[in-house]
Amino acid sequence: AKECEVLIACRVSPSQKAKIVRMVHHSIVPKPCTLAIGDGANDVAMITEGSVGIGISGHEGRNAVNASDFSISQFRFLQRLLFVHGRSDYARVSKVICLILYANLMFTFVIFGYNFLNGFSGGYIFHWFWYSLWNVFVFFPGLAIGILDVEYPEETLLKVQNMFLYATGQQNQRLNLVSFLWTVTESILGAFLSLTFCSILAMKTAMGYYVFVCMLYCSLIIFFLVRVVVKASSYNWYLAAGCILDLILVCIAVPVVLIFETGNSILFDPVAMAKIWPYFIWLVGFLSLGYTLLNFAYFHDEMCEYIEKQEHSIFAGNSKKAKDNKQHFMPNDLT
Repeated sequence: AKECEVLIACRVSPSQKAKIVRMVHHSIVPKPCTLAIGDGANDVAMITEGSVGIGISGHEGRNAVNASDFSISQFRFLQRLLFVHGRSDYARVSKVICLILYANLMFTFVIFGYNFLNGFSGGYIFHWFWYSLWNVFVFFPGLAIGILDVEYPEETLLKVQNMFLYATGQQNQRLNLVSFLWTVTESILGAFLSLTFCSILAMKTAMGYYVFVCMLYCSLIIFFLVRVVVKASSYNWYLAAGCILDLILVCIAVPVVLIFETGNSILFDPVAMAKIWPYFIWLVGFLSLGYTLLNFAYFHDEMCEYIEKQEHSIFAGNSKKAKDNKQHFMPNDLT
């Protein structure tokens, strides 16, 4: 029975429908993600038993819709819900989770690393204003990635009939232990480089504590924005607007905080800034280039494999090889 690809059951009770879904979910190894779809009250038990429940609103009332995770008005919309929105949302949510984890871990590791510079005195490295603003700076680029990032056009996802496009979600390749450890490693590296080079910059220019903190904070923002640009699959005006808005907010916040803390801002002193800004420009350029090369080096093998598979198999969904490998999985009647 486990070798069956399709099971047709007729005249079954609501509880029997739920038992069929439960049997598939718990009896197959590896454990699959089950989807239950129905349009009536007799499908509620089955919908609630599935990993994902979809209700169809129609003449039989809204009982199935009220018990479901997603609702569609017609069965033909299931194809677009699964192959377009399902895949794209998984990719976007995975990227946003990794971005938020990276940003907050990097910020935390900088605070931890500063203890080695102040002799574990317990002093705060950032003003409370910076703590409050950090998630504001993270919010706008993350929002653009989470809502508008597109890996493949909708037409490609609907026409291409190849399992490779959906293997990342089925095999949980985006959110797993490896991706978590790599994100933690990136955040530690980013915090270490920012803190190290800003400390060197502070010693060479004698800029003072408050300017050192502002420069360190700006380098963290640059690190985060570079990671957003590297991880994004598509570039649009919304992503550019989020990154530019971050930079504008930083440019406004830095002199405000300096004036609030010291009574004046060194940013308005042309003699002092002439000594600091060349070092800071080299710092930002070095950190951005190094981090970008690090990401491209890490994903080089993955991208080469992806391009090779794309050229040889993705757009061969109707080929004999795809049929022999049972990759022609999209029903033709779902139009």
